[in-house]
Amino acid sequence: MPEGIFTTDLEGRITYANAALYTQTGYDPSELLGQNPRIFKSGKHPEAFYRDLWGTLRRGQVFRSIFYNRRKDGRLVVEDEILTPIRNLQGQVVAYASTGRDITREWSLYRIQQVLIQMLERFLQEGMGRSFFQHFLEEVLEAIPGAEAGSLLLRNQDGSFSFVALTGHDPGLREVRLTPEEVYALQAQAPQGRVSGVVLGEFARHLPPEKREVLGQKGRLGELKESLYARLEVEGKVIGALYLDAFQAPFPDEALDPFRFLARWLEMIFSWERAQVQARYLRYHDPLTGLPNRAFLEEAWREGDEPLVLVLADLDNFGEINQAHGRKVGDMLLAAAARAWEELLPKGGELYRLGDDEFLFVLPLEPGKVLGFYQQGFTQNSFLALP
Repeated sequence: MPEGIFTTDLEGRITYANAALYTQTGYDPSELLGQNPRIFKSGKHPEAFYRDLWGTLRRGQVFRSIFYNRRKDGRLVVEDEILTPIRNLQGQVVAYASTGRDITREWSLYRIQQVLIQMLERFLQEGMGRSFFQHFLEEVLEAIPGAEAGSLLLRNQDGSFSFVALTGHDPGLREVRLTPEEVYALQAQAPQGRVSGVVLGEFARHLPPEKREVLGQKGRLGELKESLYARLEVEGKVIGALYLDAFQAPFPDEALDPFRFLARWLEMIFSWERAQVQARYLRYHDPLTGLPNRAFLEEAWREGDEPLVLVLADLDNFGEINQAHGRKVGDMLLAAAARAWEELLPKGGELYRLGDDEFLFVLPLEPGKVLGFYQQGFTQNSFLALP
């Protein structure tokens, strides 16, 4: 049978195991027979779980559950196990039998799907933020077999990378900023994969001493067996890196597909958020000049006690410029006018583009000072600055 099977006596000593069990666990017959099934114990189940298990069997009942077990090499596996009392002809329980099917990959994908559905709902309600990423990482840690710690790095405006979410690591890592050359996931040949602790340790040797020391202590590089990494990209641009770390043993092979699925989902969320931001920006801004538009003016307008002056301005004969020199030159002229006029704004002033060549100045000036603003700005400076 493809399922792993073993039997124990009433004291819990293994008396028989089939070939599939040896393959699944990595043990030889001489290493298993006579041992207690606790040899497979992963540390992922509370003691109450095992008390319930033995209580059920001693009442002569079948016990079925999902088990997190460890192979001989320490790798975590997820099994759907059925434990059954074996009775003799007189109906007395004389042994116990266990049949287990390895469902590591299926279980991980199922758990990841549940996590991502939950996180999508949270994203739609709250948007992105540090708490969103932190909760995301904590949930993922429970869904990927073998994962004991994780970190998410995102690009800053200056091009460096910072830890925005951590679990299983010292929070002091948040203070570290890394250049793109100092992030392994950005330098690896494959965008996603697995890397041993030895390789990561060798990579860290080339970092500046202060960063190497912090990552070694707070990131536990010396204890690391293996990491799963993913380079996160949106529209061809790298925006971050995701790591999951294992300290007891390398990850099972079955963890790789769920992790890749997870990374692709995260990229989709970042892409979605960027599209939303861009859509909001384009709704309220002119894409050519970057100035706020009429929609922005209508929604942002608020009456107040401060006096304001509205000054409408347009470019005479703009249509003729488009006809004579083409639309591209006309766009250059509009963009140059917007740049020049923005430089004229007094403190607290605003400039809007309302139409093709129509602009609006909102000025915190007394009406009597408007003529001076016009004479000093428009007639002497702004048009002379245009190419």
